[in-house]
Amino acid sequence: MQLRATNCTYRFCAVMYKEFPSVRTEGQWDREPRKAEGCMNVGVVPGSPPLVEIKCQVPKMCRITDRGTIINPNSRVALMGSCADLCWGNLLYSFKIYAVKGGEPERIENDVDYMIGHTKPNMVIVKKLFTDFPDVLEFHIKMGVVRVMDGEVGVGTMFLLINTPPEGGTCTLHPPPNRKDKIAKYSFFLKNNEWGYIKNLKFGIDSKDKFVFPFGNWTFWVTIEDEFGAARDYFIAGFSTSLPSRLEYEAWKEKKEILRASGEGDQARLNQLLQARTSIKGITLEDEPWETTTTTPVPTYAPDDIIETTTMDPEELARIRAEQAAKLAEEQTEAAEEINSMMSQLEMINTDTLSDCTQLFSTVSSIVGDGKTVDIKGKDLATKQVTGTCLTKVLLNMTISDPAEPEAFVSNSMQSISSMTTVRTSKDHG
Repeated sequence: MQLRATNCTYRFCAVMYKEFPSVRTEGQWDREPRKAEGCMNVGVVPGSPPLVEIKCQVPKMCRITDRGTIINPNSRVALMGSCADLCWGNLLYSFKIYAVKGGEPERIENDVDYMIGHTKPNMVIVKKLFTDFPDVLEFHIKMGVVRVMDGEVGVGTMFLLINTPPEGGTCTLHPPPNRKDKIAKYSFFLKNNEWGYIKNLKFGIDSKDKFVFPFGNWTFWVTIEDEFGAARDYFIAGFSTSLPSRLEYEAWKEKKEILRASGEGDQARLNQLLQARTSIKGITLEDEPWETTTTTPVPTYAPDDIIETTTMDPEELARIRAEQAAKLAEEQTEAAEEINSMMSQLEMINTDTLSDCTQLFSTVSSIVGDGKTVDIKGKDLATKQVTGTCLTKVLLNMTISDPAEPEAFVSNSMQSISSMTTVRTSKDHG
């Protein structure tokens, strides 16, 4: 078949009927009045432009029919442009949105406001489009692809149909036999009762585990997500953790649990241990009650007693202050070295998925804390984690089908960046 006319659209349709043995005439077949019909529009243009098409980034989010692609308006739509043939050299992409009103498509004037990446192969239509045009049940998405070497333009169109509820009658929904919805991920996290910030503990398919909690007042939650992206938060418990004694903390450090978790590659436990360790940083731990302590008695004086005082020698006072300053500098240096050690441990954590990066950023934020004991090396290590693989490989190359997916990632990355902006890099910190 040859399509000779250009600048026009041909429509090819295939119709299927179901036949069954005739009950009236033996040896003959009767045809059901119902039919199945599928059609394809083929646009013929002059020249040899790129042959392009628009697809859904996540096939499960779209259902293709003979009339178009059915989508749900309660979430954004992630699309991608694909070039099938004649894709030579560099290609420039651009998307436009048309609303079908009265049977005719009309270009939405500010359509770029409803798209993320409208000049890139992967484009996302935000949910606001469907709320701003609630009466529009069909949108046309047109993609132009320019072949830079000769200026030829290929055009692809996707017909988006809004999934609408049925009207009238009674609907009954029966799940397919032997179907079991699979849980894709459990995300355990803590919410601080006072300030409301979140600390992520673990992501994965395990529904239970043993956890290490930081110091403070918390509520414990889990987000359960299925393979289709539906998710829900469940409250587990509220609790408060107390400080360990000085001897308990020293005994715990002797166990070298952080080093062991790092060596075993247990990222979740390493994250929890580092967060717990950071939560008591800068707090003076008390001795055990049974440890021997001495208390200087408070002197008592009679009303008529004459109290003689002496003024400390200025040189002695300067010496004491110098010793105190040296001790403080030594403590700050030790604290900075401890932070650098914890930051170095993070280099052992995998950063292959968005969940890995979310967990990493949560840990970086906890380690940096208020930034008072972070030196230049610690700041550089923290910056390397925040701007490293998670941004260059994971986030920029991932496919996002729903804005809820990177929500925790963005929240924790902002916490990390905010904590780093408070870092002081004075000479006292080395």
